[in-house]
Amino acid sequence: MACAPRVEVVALYESLSRRRAAEGAPRPEAAAVVDQIRATSTAVAAFAVGVREIRPAETPDEARAWKARDPDLLLAGELEAVRIPGFDLGNSPVEFLARGEALEGARLAMTTTNGMRALRAAEALSPTVYAFSLLNVSATAEALARAALPQGAVVVVCAGTEGDLSQDDLFAAGALLDRLAGWGFALEGDP
Repeated sequence: MACAPRVEVVALYESLSRRRAAEGAPRPEAAAVVDQIRATSTAVAAFAVGVREIRPAETPDEARAWKARDPDLLLAGELEAVRIPGFDLGNSPVEFLARGEALEGARLAMTTTNGMRALRAAEALSPTVYAFSLLNVSATAEALARAALPQGAVVVVCAGTEGDLSQDDLFAAGALLDRLAGWGFALEGDP
């Protein structure tokens, strides 16, 4: 009998380094990162209006350095919930939706206090990383299922808020787990 595809939840992205160091930790086929309020919701809105690429930067200085090498990049993000001075965009889905077609085809370097850092941490874990929120949870479940079926593994990573669990991220992760259960995934690890 074949094994079911597996899903593991990492409640705080900072613990990914401990997971990678664990002996025998399997490399998942894909990872999905949520920072519901609000980096990944903003990313989903950005892609919805036609943004072509988002490069997650760990710091504002890293984003600025990328823009120095590639002047066509737009800078987006926040630090401690405050828009970064000199950046083209903040970290609000509403702002991206309001700009609409003006962002079609745009490429962004984006940095945030939690979400973009979580995406970068997940990139070290898996070759394929998705940003998700409640806005695209069903599409994310389908993409993860396609990556992991028939018997692979995926990881769901919550960004949290400055090192603490975030109820909104956990709620979104639960919604994703519910959809993955419909694809036959089994939950791995401690409940």
